[in-house]
Amino acid sequence: MKKDIQIPVVENVYVAIVNEYNDIYKTQDWNAYIINDKAVDLDTVLIVTSGFSEDKMTSIFRKN
Repeated sequence: MKKDIQIPVVENVYVAIVNEYNDIYKTQDWNAYIINDKAVDLDTVLIVTSGFSEDKMTSIFRKN
């Protein structure tokens, strides 16, 4: 059951979202950077993204 799932508290891991110019495609892109400020490596990271503007919306993308 959902109530039995233990979700640990994440500390010293940060996400930076940066708007950068892509020289190859000549577009402004949003890039996400995961910053691990811990003494140990991250075991699993799940990234869920989607994008939108006033008239468009992308599908949801999941990557681990």
